[in-house]
Amino acid sequence: MKFVYEGYDERGRPVRGSIEAESALDVGDLLAAKGLYVDTVKSADEEEEKSSGLGGLFGPSKGRLVAGFSRDLAVLVETGTPLVDAVGAIERQCQQASFRKVISDVRSTLEDGTPFSEALAVHPGYFDTVYRSLISAGESGGGLSPMLDRLAELTRRQLAIKQQLVGSMTYPAALLVISGGVLAAMFAFVLPRFAGLFETLQAPLPPSTEMMLVVSMVVRGYWWAILIGIVAAVAGSTMYFRSEQGKEASTAALLRVPVVGKLMRDFTLARIARVLGTLLQSSVPFLEALELTRLGVSNPAYMKLLQQAETSVTDGEPVSAPFGRSQLISPAFAEAMRSGEQSGRLGPVLSALATHLEEDNEVKLRAVCKIIEPSILSLLGVMVGIVAISLFLPLFDLTAMTQGGK
Repeated sequence: MKFVYEGYDERGRPVRGSIEAESALDVGDLLAAKGLYVDTVKSADEEEEKSSGLGGLFGPSKGRLVAGFSRDLAVLVETGTPLVDAVGAIERQCQQASFRKVISDVRSTLEDGTPFSEALAVHPGYFDTVYRSLISAGESGGGLSPMLDRLAELTRRQLAIKQQLVGSMTYPAALLVISGGVLAAMFAFVLPRFAGLFETLQAPLPPSTEMMLVVSMVVRGYWWAILIGIVAAVAGSTMYFRSEQGKEASTAALLRVPVVGKLMRDFTLARIARVLGTLLQSSVPFLEALELTRLGVSNPAYMKLLQQAETSVTDGEPVSAPFGRSQLISPAFAEAMRSGEQSGRLGPVLSALATHLEEDNEVKLRAVCKIIEPSILSLLGVMVGIVAISLFLPLFDLTAMTQGGK
């Protein structure tokens, strides 16, 4: 697959080009081997869409902005640029107005002598607790430049996973919307025309046809009530699933679904391994790293597991013990954690596990999407076929009766 990248060379000069790679995650590694620092990576299709005026209708996501900020800042600080000057340079080149205001606030706070991590805390919507904790660890340890490199890598990987999920679900979601639109149009406009034809012919109707005509009459006569019901259902479901009880119930149900549950567990494990591994490798205290990882996980079941791990560590128990007892963790993952803990290399082990899981998840997600897309098309075809047969069956019966009368 072809990707378009922007970044800097070893002298800090901006570079832009294209490269062939298996995924966006591999682009950074390939270019790093050439001595290049990557800022942004986009597929060639996305770049072509943007240049044609179809892309860029909405501003870049916060994740993309923070990833670019981290990469630029890492390059500038590594070349010896003072932190305030580096932030100011990024502010001047930022084209997104709202994020430029954020960077400007950070720069002003830094000029007042405030630590970098505290300056970022003013904008938690962009810089979360994990990000700020890593910056604080880099400041206290005197290694801000390598910490920024790790942050740039962490944000880039998280952004790539999010884009992968969104991109994979876009086409199935579009198919569902189109399917619903086609069926609604048939019931609202096509079926009423056949109803008038059947009344003129006074032909006996099969039960399936009568049912379709009744549904069509209900849709046309009470479309406003159906629309209100759909809006109310969506609003109610959204409020419920955002509540603590709704989150726990929905995630528990999804985790029991054969394919979806396995995929959810793998993606959540990959995130936990990536964040916790990065925090531990950055010399963040163990309990604080567990707490920050828990705050960065949205799945209530895994949040409880991480909370149990915090309690276990406080009581002097190995962190791998609660992971090994949980049904949410695969035996191989728990065993790798135990080995890493015994060897004192838990951080690198978790980072290696995260890379392995992310690669597997990409393959699994593609396979699931290849199953979902034809399934939706098949379901749409079956539903349209049922409607078509119900409409034309009376006409076939009437033709048979007419020929028999002759």
